[in-house]
Amino acid sequence: MKRILLGLAILYSSYSLAPLQKAFSCGCNNTDPEFESSYQLSYTFRAVEPKPFDYFGSALVIEDGVVAIKRDSGYFDGDGFSSTVIFEQQGKHFWRPVEKFDFDAGGTEGNPFFGQELAIDGGEIVVGYSHTYTDARSRPLQFIAKEQNGWERTTSGIDFRTFPERARGGNRLAGRSVDISGDWAIAEETNAIRTDGSVGVARVYHRSEAGQWLEIANLFPESGRDISITTVAIDGTTAALVDRTINDGGLYFFERQSDGQWVETQSFPQNLANSRGYFSRVVEIDGDTAVTRDEGSGIVSIYEREAGVWDLVHEVDSSTPQFVITGGVALEGDLVAYTEGTSEAGRDPYRVKLLRRQQDGTWDYEGTISHPDPFSRQIFGADLDFDQGRLLISGGAARDWRSYVPPGAAYLYTPIPEPASLMLLFLAGLASTARSRN
Repeated sequence: MKRILLGLAILYSSYSLAPLQKAFSCGCNNTDPEFESSYQLSYTFRAVEPKPFDYFGSALVIEDGVVAIKRDSGYFDGDGFSSTVIFEQQGKHFWRPVEKFDFDAGGTEGNPFFGQELAIDGGEIVVGYSHTYTDARSRPLQFIAKEQNGWERTTSGIDFRTFPERARGGNRLAGRSVDISGDWAIAEETNAIRTDGSVGVARVYHRSEAGQWLEIANLFPESGRDISITTVAIDGTTAALVDRTINDGGLYFFERQSDGQWVETQSFPQNLANSRGYFSRVVEIDGDTAVTRDEGSGIVSIYEREAGVWDLVHEVDSSTPQFVITGGVALEGDLVAYTEGTSEAGRDPYRVKLLRRQQDGTWDYEGTISHPDPFSRQIFGADLDFDQGRLLISGGAARDWRSYVPPGAAYLYTPIPEPASLMLLFLAGLASTARSRN
């Protein structure tokens, strides 16, 4: 038996890994070897009772054995209603819906599916799109966490003792973009009225020792009086926000100081040369890396921080300009995923591209994942989320909302084991068989 194993090992090491890699590559529609993906579809999430126009998957998050997916339209059709469905993993290949929470924010205006309306960290899910409010009751965040009796929802509050000059709620919905990191959370509110009469803030929340989430700070660029914050992100004590003011937008970084104040540390103004009016970008932060994706041009920009200073290190211009304002971006460690949109004629399919940071610090293409159903009318990749290398991809919007819209879905992709790992598993199986025979 040892001779057989040795012979297989020699045979394996004598041949290129490329054929084996290709055999296990993702079943993508693009046959260009440059875009073959090392990811495989492992699970498809659908509503318990799928129905047309349910927009299941328009926003989503994943962490360990928990997935949260937004259902119903909310912003999309302006009725202000949505729901968030919680799934828990049951075994290796099955996920079970365990809870559904409804959200009603009244009539809505603004862009559909813009920003991340869900975020998760440490088992705590933050949901933008809260209950109907007046100026005095604005709460752009709600939190969902698993307690002893199951999943429970709480609302955010205000720390009036230390934060008396909080911006009042505006006349448009808040929480279209949210994020959470440990005991910190953040939400945008474009039309919040600041104490000086200007508008637009990113509301920062902190979890108290008693477990209550309290708003403790408002962030906004010092350079702008009336701004239009559309997306926000937070990681530890670093926050970022995007101001989409036409021809005067930008990306802004903030840091929490030792005295508890949040201070703007750097900004990257809108580049009018490659802009299409509004600076409409989604943003993600992970440690010393940040990434944005422009909803108008499709440009993906990667920023890295060294010695406390952020710098733009890589940029990808989409080859197919967007036809609708839809598309996600996700960041985890050395991996970036982003949606490449359809052509203006609406004929080219959406697909998700991946980038990986190499050892020399450069970013290279990792592959492309296409919709598992090439004839689907869903927009593939309206939202994306990474978790330990796994990638959850939305299929919850539609290319043409004026006609029939099929039920939405969300697709979980997992990395395919490296060929070396597959061979080791094979050899281990042979060795186990040989021992059992002896």
